[in-house]
Amino acid sequence: MQDFSGNLIETLSRLAFPKIGIIDIIQIALIAFFVYQFMVWIKYTHAYTLLKGILVVLLFILIAYIFRMNTILWIFSNLASTLIVGVIVIFQPELRKVLEQLGQKRIMASLIPFDAGKEVKERFTDKTISELVKACFDMGEVKTGALIVIEQNELLTDYIRTGINLDAILTSQLLINIFEHNTPLHDGAVIVRENRIVAATCYLPLSDNMELSKQLGTRHRAGVGISEQTDSVTIIVSEETGQVSVAQGGKLTRGVNSAKLREILVRAQNKQVVDNSKLRHLLKGRVKHEEAKNTDNIPLKIMSVAIAVVLWLIVVNIDNPTGTNYYTLNDVELINKEYVESSDTIGKMCMPEQNQDSIKVAITATKKIRDKIKVTDISAVADLQQAVSLDTNPVMVPITVTCSVPGVSPSDIKVTPQNLSVNLDEKETQEFVVNVSRGDTKPGKDYEVGSLTASPEKVRITGPKTLINKIDKVNASIELDGNTEDFTQDVNLTIIDKNQEVLTDSEMNSLRIENNAKVTVTAKLWKIRQGVQISADYVGTPAEGYQVGAVRTVPDTISVAGSAEGLESLADNNNVITIPEDSIDISGESEDVEKKISLTNLLPDNVKLTSDSSEDVWVTVSILPAGSREFEFPTKNIEVKNKPKDLQVTFETAQIEVRIKSDNKDLDDLNNDKDIKASIDLDGKKEGSYEVPVEIVLPDGYETVEDVTTEVVISSGTAVDDSKENKE
Repeated sequence: MQDFSGNLIETLSRLAFPKIGIIDIIQIALIAFFVYQFMVWIKYTHAYTLLKGILVVLLFILIAYIFRMNTILWIFSNLASTLIVGVIVIFQPELRKVLEQLGQKRIMASLIPFDAGKEVKERFTDKTISELVKACFDMGEVKTGALIVIEQNELLTDYIRTGINLDAILTSQLLINIFEHNTPLHDGAVIVRENRIVAATCYLPLSDNMELSKQLGTRHRAGVGISEQTDSVTIIVSEETGQVSVAQGGKLTRGVNSAKLREILVRAQNKQVVDNSKLRHLLKGRVKHEEAKNTDNIPLKIMSVAIAVVLWLIVVNIDNPTGTNYYTLNDVELINKEYVESSDTIGKMCMPEQNQDSIKVAITATKKIRDKIKVTDISAVADLQQAVSLDTNPVMVPITVTCSVPGVSPSDIKVTPQNLSVNLDEKETQEFVVNVSRGDTKPGKDYEVGSLTASPEKVRITGPKTLINKIDKVNASIELDGNTEDFTQDVNLTIIDKNQEVLTDSEMNSLRIENNAKVTVTAKLWKIRQGVQISADYVGTPAEGYQVGAVRTVPDTISVAGSAEGLESLADNNNVITIPEDSIDISGESEDVEKKISLTNLLPDNVKLTSDSSEDVWVTVSILPAGSREFEFPTKNIEVKNKPKDLQVTFETAQIEVRIKSDNKDLDDLNNDKDIKASIDLDGKKEGSYEVPVEIVLPDGYETVEDVTTEVVISSGTAVDDSKENKE
């Protein structure tokens, strides 16, 4: 008994009793309302027995918790999620119904009557009932099939959309006319809302109930199907027998007479006389359409309030418990470095020990406070003035962690490790050249970067010798941002070590960089000039019996960028870059001479190639037999034989070179367009790229010097296959 009391007191002591505000009272009232409605409803269902069993299990678990029955608690904790899912599955139909009923309640209207006196409420009038009964049995006498769906509490909007909107007052004549054979609206269902026919020719879901008679057709299955999925009342008139049937709640009643049909419609009418002069109460129970008195279910109401208070108290304690969050900090700020430099160790400098692990920070607070804490709210510093001793190396400096979130005190914070290892090293100063880059940015259209210069061009960096020796280069990156004019920009320096990695913040803090680690970068932007021609010549003579045909360059034009002065100088040369003739020597050559020439040193001052231009150009001097000549023949004039069906052929070049000679005729008399005929044969070729021979036909007295080939690409065409037809 003593153990029981002790455990109970300990359990209750862990519960916090916060101040109750207006919002808390509203929450408790709402929880009590929903709990009461659920308990009143379930009291009159078969699920009530299961609910009592669940309450017994929960009571047993509470006892196990108070007495520290760890085995039972372990079993329950591992089965809790499964049990919750099982309860939801078991009570799924009941839970769905209670939610639907709750949604149908007019809560505000039940609390506040805006009018007084008595009024009659009904879904449709007695006249509508008479018109429905008359229409159904009139159609039954002549065996006219009909399907009429009467909307109840659940809206049938989705099914209305499948039909044709009418929105007409319901009359027997209109119904009979709709379902008359061969009329446009006779097929499908009619949906009735209140006293109006809202739509006709509507599609309904068919029932999957295997217990329905096989003699029933699609009309009856559709009527049962809509009654299974909604609370509607569906009237079916058989086209074969003329019988009138009613489907409701997934059940089909066949062969009803007019009196029975009227009785069913009167129930669906739900006529009520409402007294608005009396205040209706929030917590009231209903048992099979009979209202209980205000004094009924007092125990349930008290129990509902008690359950609501307990749930609120438990959630408050669970929602905002005290716990510990863990954070990782990669950098610790080292402060008061001057203390080391001004002490007996003058001439020394300090830096954090290399490869030191990140520090772990543990903060204990309530959940609401912990949810607000971010890593950026936490800062860690190591004060050199608090070092135990400067005679050791490394020096151990205590770490102090603070959090800017209100409610977190220093006593709530723990840090691991508690000290920062700091190395003392010789002071060293070195000078480094500033490398300027533009990163991924570009100048404006038709402009290139001419030059990027930093001021100062060099910087002096002072720091621990070990760290200074790690430095490989100093970079400054400028943002061009589409500029088209020269400009200057102040940028921060980036220090790169010999592993081509950027120095960490802690390493940067150990360095002293002149000008506060900033430089001024000047960007000179040059205008782009396109279509600059390349001129090439040669020296020497070819072998005996040979002559020079033509001199070609690839590419034949380039793009450059330059200052105003540089481009003006280029214009004075007619925008031509000339390759010195002594660069190519054809002496004694009997074949074409091809040589790669660099353009870098051939450009005028303050002019450079654009970034998309190659530094090299290929120069080709064609060597032809004496008495021959080179003709350029357009590939578009080449005849294509045996072209693959449904494929297209394209040439890789716009023209081919044909070398022709003649012993007794003048080559100048040969007309390129009229006298030269060319063709290719693509027999057996499929999709792909090919180098194919070109058959050249010349007038008498002329012949080709060498065989001619060309590159073609065979690919799928865009022709439409008219043989394919769309078939439903």
